Amino acid sequence: MRSRSELAGSSFIGLGVFCLVAAAMLPTYAAHRIAKTPLNLDITIVATTAAAGNSGAEVLDMASLRGDGPLRVLRDVPLISQQHALVVDPSDATVLTIQAASTVRRGDIEGDTALLTATVDTVTIDRRTGQPAAGGTGAIQSRAGVPAEVVPHTGLQYRFPLGTKKISYPYFDTISRTSTPIDYIDETTIDGVWVLHFRQRVAPVDLAASTPPTSPAMTLPARKWGIADADEPITMHEWYTCESDLWVEPATGAIVQGRQSPRIYFARQADEPGISVMKATLALTADSVAQQLHEARKGITLLEVGFRVVPIVLLVTAVASAAAGAFLLRRSRIRAFASGPAAKN
Repeated sequence: MRSRSELAGSSFIGLGVFCLVAAAMLPTYAAHRIAKTPLNLDITIVATTAAAGNSGAEVLDMASLRGDGPLRVLRDVPLISQQHALVVDPSDATVLTIQAASTVRRGDIEGDTALLTATVDTVTIDRRTGQPAAGGTGAIQSRAGVPAEVVPHTGLQYRFPLGTKKISYPYFDTISRTSTPIDYIDETTIDGVWVLHFRQRVAPVDLAASTPPTSPAMTLPARKWGIADADEPITMHEWYTCESDLWVEPATGAIVQGRQSPRIYFARQADEPGISVMKATLALTADSVAQQLHEARKGITLLEVGFRVVPIVLLVTAVASAAAGAFLLRRSRIRAFASGPAAKN
């Protein structure tokens, strides 16, 4: 019959083996179970011209569309951009669908006339890579009372991959409905959190050329466009261009700071000066940055526990258990030898 020391030693050896195997397997388990965008994503972020450090934006005075006088562009208009993103169906262990409602409003007036742009974007993404899932939902609604249009989505949008690298990624722009590279620029820290800086430039896009047109061409008398004092009809297209800077916490892929300089303008050709519908630079407010940093830190802690802390604890436990088991087995054998026939003689 096996002694108590021998049984205990074998149990400790078994525990050590179990902890060793668990420590080896946990990073793989964590990669599949922990390293994912959470399903309870529900955030609102705000960007303003004030947070970008400027006095305001150029905005077309919509009232000037009426009457005989030329179109008028207002300057130093404060703008507020807000985006509310949450998870909707279909979402599961591998993919999630994000629905993001975005608006840009004037901060100097109230009511419906303050609204400059509004979109509702829906896309299904892979929870680990942040890329659109194959066969997933992709739709954009940009006009009130008009159903959302199915729009192919390619590239990142609301999150970067977990383990973001210092490389270029395809990045989807909702207004132009195009995907262009967002390039790694440099690295820095924001409130003690290490982040990677990326920049994207969207070349001028004719918003009337999409199918269906995002913004149809507009025909007005030449005097309205300020071209000549004549009634000759002139057709202008609405063009869009943008430069975006994003600062990403690489472990979680969370965007913790953003700065964007969009320009929408009427012109016959992209390289003409045109008439500004909106020309602005906006940046996330301090509160939004603090919120994003808080979420990033929570993600970093979860990943640290799953990939480092628990495996180290398991390895220490494995070594200690193996040592204890070996000691007990050795002591049991010594006792058995001491009490055997040779000892009695």
